[in-house]
Amino acid sequence: MKDPEFPEYTARPPGENPKPAPGPPPPFPNMRPVETVPHGGSSTLATVALVLGLVGAVLAAIPLAIVALVRISDRNQTGRWKAIVGLVAAVAWIPVLLVRIAGISDDEPDRDVASGQVTAAQTTRPQELKVGDCVASLEEGAVKQVTVTPCDQPNGGKVFALFTFPPGSWPGRETVDEEMQNGCWERWSASEEQAADPSDVFILGPTEETWRLGDRGVTCLLIKR
Repeated sequence: MKDPEFPEYTARPPGENPKPAPGPPPPFPNMRPVETVPHGGSSTLATVALVLGLVGAVLAAIPLAIVALVRISDRNQTGRWKAIVGLVAAVAWIPVLLVRIAGISDDEPDRDVASGQVTAAQTTRPQELKVGDCVASLEEGAVKQVTVTPCDQPNGGKVFALFTFPPGSWPGRETVDEEMQNGCWERWSASEEQAADPSDVFILGPTEETWRLGDRGVTCLLIKR
Protein backbone atom coordinates (compact mmCIF):
# COMPACT_ATOMS: atom_id res chain seq x y z
CA MET A 1 0.00 0.00 0.00
CA LYS A 2 1.26 3.41 -0.99
CA ASP A 3 1.66 6.05 1.71
CA PRO A 4 -0.65 9.13 1.43
CA GLU A 5 0.85 12.27 0.04
CA PHE A 6 0.49 15.48 2.12
CA PRO A 7 0.67 18.98 0.59
CA GLU A 8 3.86 20.85 1.07
CA TYR A 9 3.82 24.00 3.28
CA THR A 10 6.43 26.67 3.18
CA ALA A 11 7.47 28.09 6.52
CA ARG A 12 8.56 31.73 6.66
CA PRO A 13 10.63 33.28 9.38
CA PRO A 14 9.07 36.10 11.42
CA GLY A 15 9.21 39.50 9.77
CA GLU A 16 12.48 41.18 10.35
CA ASN A 17 11.05 44.77 10.25
CA PRO A 18 7.58 44.78 11.83
CA LYS A 19 5.62 48.08 11.81
CA PRO A 20 6.24 50.05 14.92
CA ALA A 21 3.39 50.56 17.40
CA PRO A 22 1.71 53.96 17.26
CA GLY A 23 3.37 56.54 19.44
CA PRO A 24 1.76 58.86 22.00
CA PRO A 25 -0.57 61.60 20.73
CA PRO A 26 0.98 64.98 19.99
CA PRO A 27 0.92 67.51 22.79
CA PHE A 28 -2.01 70.00 22.95
CA PRO A 29 -1.26 73.43 21.58
CA ASN A 30 -0.79 76.24 24.07
CA MET A 31 -4.18 77.62 25.16
CA ARG A 32 -4.86 80.94 26.86
CA PRO A 33 -6.91 80.73 30.05
CA VAL A 34 -10.57 81.76 29.64
CA GLU A 35 -11.41 84.94 31.53
CA THR A 36 -14.88 85.00 33.09
CA VAL A 37 -16.89 88.23 33.31
CA PRO A 38 -17.15 89.35 36.95
CA HIS A 39 -20.64 89.59 38.44
CA GLY A 40 -21.83 93.19 38.37
CA GLY A 41 -24.34 92.98 41.19
CA SER A 42 -27.94 94.18 41.04
CA SER A 43 -28.93 96.95 38.63
CA THR A 44 -30.00 100.14 40.40
CA LEU A 45 -31.39 101.53 37.16
CA ALA A 46 -33.70 98.52 36.86
CA THR A 47 -35.07 99.14 40.35
CA VAL A 48 -35.68 102.83 39.61
CA ALA A 49 -37.34 101.96 36.29
CA LEU A 50 -39.63 99.49 38.08
CA VAL A 51 -40.77 102.07 40.64
CA LEU A 52 -41.30 104.81 38.04
CA GLY A 53 -43.18 102.44 35.75
CA LEU A 54 -45.56 101.37 38.51
CA VAL A 55 -46.43 104.96 39.50
CA GLY A 56 -47.00 106.04 35.91
CA ALA A 57 -43.93 108.21 35.29
CA VAL A 58 -43.91 107.09 31.66
CA LEU A 59 -41.42 109.58 30.21
CA ALA A 60 -38.78 108.60 32.76
CA ALA A 61 -39.51 104.88 33.19
CA ILE A 62 -39.31 103.80 29.54
CA PRO A 63 -35.82 105.16 28.72
CA LEU A 64 -34.45 104.05 32.09
CA ALA A 65 -35.75 100.51 31.58
CA ILE A 66 -34.16 100.29 28.12
CA VAL A 67 -30.81 101.58 29.40
CA ALA A 68 -30.99 99.15 32.33
CA LEU A 69 -31.56 96.17 30.03
CA VAL A 70 -28.53 97.09 27.92
CA ARG A 71 -26.27 97.58 30.93
CA ILE A 72 -27.44 94.38 32.60
CA SER A 73 -26.21 92.38 29.60
CA ASP A 74 -22.94 94.28 29.30
CA ARG A 75 -22.09 94.22 33.00
CA ASN A 76 -23.43 90.77 33.94
CA GLN A 77 -25.90 92.27 36.41
CA THR A 78 -29.12 90.95 37.90
CA GLY A 79 -32.45 92.73 37.82
CA ARG A 80 -33.53 92.08 34.25
CA TRP A 81 -37.08 91.20 35.37
CA LYS A 82 -37.36 94.52 37.23
CA ALA A 83 -36.49 96.47 34.10
CA ILE A 84 -38.93 94.42 32.02
CA VAL A 85 -41.78 94.84 34.51
CA GLY A 86 -41.07 98.57 34.76
CA LEU A 87 -41.12 98.89 30.98
CA VAL A 88 -44.38 96.94 30.65
CA ALA A 89 -46.02 98.94 33.45
CA ALA A 90 -44.99 102.25 31.87
CA VAL A 91 -46.37 101.20 28.48
CA ALA A 92 -49.62 100.14 30.16
CA TRP A 93 -49.98 103.65 31.59
CA ILE A 94 -49.91 105.29 28.14
CA PRO A 95 -53.56 104.64 27.14
CA VAL A 96 -54.72 105.70 30.61
CA LEU A 97 -52.94 109.03 30.28
CA LEU A 98 -54.21 109.53 26.74
CA VAL A 99 -57.79 109.00 27.89
CA ARG A 100 -57.34 111.54 30.66
CA ILE A 101 -55.84 114.10 28.29
CA ALA A 102 -58.61 113.55 25.76
CA GLY A 103 -61.24 113.94 28.45
CA ILE A 104 -59.97 117.35 29.55
CA SER A 105 -58.90 118.82 26.21
CA ASP A 106 -62.37 120.26 25.41
CA ASP A 107 -63.17 121.48 28.93
CA GLU A 108 -62.70 125.19 28.23
CA PRO A 109 -65.89 127.09 29.15
CA ASP A 110 -67.70 129.23 26.57
CA ARG A 111 -66.72 132.88 26.86
CA ASP A 112 -67.79 136.18 25.38
CA VAL A 113 -65.28 137.14 22.70
CA ALA A 114 -65.12 140.80 23.71
CA SER A 115 -65.09 140.59 27.51
CA GLY A 116 -63.70 137.09 28.04
CA GLN A 117 -66.40 136.40 30.63
CA VAL A 118 -68.36 133.17 30.66
CA THR A 119 -71.76 133.42 29.01
CA ALA A 120 -73.66 130.90 31.12
CA ALA A 121 -73.23 128.58 34.07
CA GLN A 122 -71.21 125.53 33.06
CA THR A 123 -68.96 122.89 34.55
CA THR A 124 -65.23 123.00 33.94
CA ARG A 125 -61.91 121.98 35.44
CA PRO A 126 -60.33 124.24 38.09
CA GLN A 127 -57.31 124.60 35.80
CA GLU A 128 -59.49 126.36 33.19
CA LEU A 129 -60.43 129.23 35.50
CA LYS A 130 -59.14 132.73 34.72
CA VAL A 131 -58.78 135.87 36.80
CA GLY A 132 -62.21 137.50 37.07
CA ASP A 133 -64.19 134.26 36.77
CA CYS A 134 -66.94 133.60 39.30
CA VAL A 135 -67.86 130.15 40.55
CA ALA A 136 -70.70 128.51 42.41
CA SER A 137 -70.27 127.35 45.98
CA LEU A 138 -67.05 125.52 46.78
CA GLU A 139 -66.34 122.79 49.29
CA GLU A 140 -63.06 121.79 50.88
CA GLY A 141 -61.41 118.58 49.77
CA ALA A 142 -60.57 117.11 46.38
CA VAL A 143 -62.12 119.27 43.65
CA LYS A 144 -62.16 117.80 40.16
CA GLN A 145 -64.73 120.14 38.63
CA VAL A 146 -66.24 123.54 39.41
CA THR A 147 -69.28 125.37 38.14
CA VAL A 148 -68.31 128.70 36.62
CA THR A 149 -71.06 131.33 36.36
CA PRO A 150 -71.42 134.90 35.05
CA CYS A 151 -70.41 137.29 37.80
CA ASP A 152 -73.67 139.26 37.50
CA GLN A 153 -75.47 136.19 38.82
CA PRO A 154 -75.40 134.82 42.38
CA ASN A 155 -72.08 133.06 42.91
CA GLY A 156 -69.89 131.61 45.59
CA GLY A 157 -66.58 133.33 44.85
CA LYS A 158 -64.37 135.14 42.37
CA VAL A 159 -60.88 134.34 41.07
CA PHE A 160 -58.47 137.18 41.91
CA ALA A 161 -55.07 135.58 41.23
CA LEU A 162 -53.33 132.69 39.49
CA PHE A 163 -49.77 131.43 39.83
CA THR A 164 -47.80 128.29 39.03
CA PHE A 165 -45.20 126.31 40.94
CA PRO A 166 -41.82 126.01 39.20
CA PRO A 167 -40.91 122.66 37.58
CA GLY A 168 -39.56 120.00 39.90
CA SER A 169 -40.49 116.91 41.86
CA TRP A 170 -43.47 116.83 44.22
CA PRO A 171 -42.28 118.63 47.40
CA GLY A 172 -44.90 117.14 49.70
CA ARG A 173 -48.43 118.05 50.73
CA GLU A 174 -47.41 120.24 53.67
CA THR A 175 -44.93 122.29 51.63
CA VAL A 176 -47.38 122.76 48.77
CA ASP A 177 -50.16 123.92 51.11
CA GLU A 178 -47.88 126.40 52.85
CA GLU A 179 -46.60 127.91 49.60
CA MET A 180 -50.13 128.14 48.17
CA GLN A 181 -51.37 130.02 51.24
CA ASN A 182 -48.43 132.41 51.23
CA GLY A 183 -48.74 133.03 47.49
CA CYS A 184 -52.48 133.75 47.59
CA TRP A 185 -52.28 135.97 50.66
CA GLU A 186 -49.44 138.01 49.14
CA ARG A 187 -51.45 138.54 45.95
CA TRP A 188 -54.58 139.35 47.91
CA SER A 189 -52.72 141.95 49.96
CA ALA A 190 -51.43 143.57 46.77
CA SER A 191 -54.84 143.63 45.06
CA GLU A 192 -57.79 145.96 45.36
CA GLU A 193 -60.06 143.10 46.36
CA GLN A 194 -59.09 143.47 50.02
CA ALA A 195 -61.07 146.69 50.20
CA ALA A 196 -64.31 144.91 49.29
CA ASP A 197 -66.77 143.29 51.67
CA PRO A 198 -65.41 140.94 54.36
CA SER A 199 -64.29 137.82 52.57
CA ASP A 200 -62.26 134.67 52.91
CA VAL A 201 -59.58 133.34 50.61
CA PHE A 202 -60.22 129.94 49.04
CA ILE A 203 -57.41 128.09 47.26
CA LEU A 204 -57.52 125.47 44.51
CA GLY A 205 -54.18 123.78 43.92
CA PRO A 206 -52.45 120.68 42.57
CA THR A 207 -52.50 117.23 44.06
CA GLU A 208 -49.61 114.79 43.81
CA GLU A 209 -51.36 113.08 40.90
CA THR A 210 -52.01 116.25 38.88
CA TRP A 211 -48.49 117.47 39.67
CA ARG A 212 -47.08 114.33 38.07
CA LEU A 213 -49.21 115.02 34.99
CA GLY A 214 -47.73 118.50 34.66
CA ASP A 215 -50.40 120.61 36.40
CA ARG A 216 -48.80 122.89 39.03
CA GLY A 217 -51.24 125.78 38.84
CA VAL A 218 -52.80 127.52 41.85
CA THR A 219 -56.12 129.41 41.76
CA CYS A 220 -56.87 132.01 44.44
CA LEU A 221 -60.53 132.92 45.01
CA LEU A 222 -62.22 135.49 47.19
CA ILE A 223 -65.41 134.27 48.86
CA LYS A 224 -67.76 136.70 50.56
CA ARG A 225 -68.67 135.87 54.12
